[in-house]
Amino acid sequence: MTSIDSQRVPLFQVTADQGVRGTGNPDEQQRFLGEVKFVDYFAQLIGTNLGMQSLELAVVEDSQSQTAIYYAPPIGGAPSVNGFISTKRRSLSELVETLREEHRD
Repeated sequence: MTSIDSQRVPLFQVTADQGVRGTGNPDEQQRFLGEVKFVDYFAQLIGTNLGMQSLELAVVEDSQSQTAIYYAPPIGGAPSVNGFISTKRRSLSELVETLREEHRD
């Protein structure tokens, strides 16, 4: 099993009305929403060309941070988009484990 840093990062969830709730400040929440919209836009363009049916996990990196996004299966009709922004670089296996762990909580 991968060792996960125990330091908690602000967690976010995009609601059905495109609002964001989470443990981070309002600027971080809006940044997360912007990252989700960025991923959605390009996933649709690329996914159409590749015949992609769905998206479960996305990671966006820039020079200062990583944004990890988990598209959870719909519960009660509304899909859930969860994730976090971290300044600490994590491996893909760490990101997947952290996202799945946070989604189970």
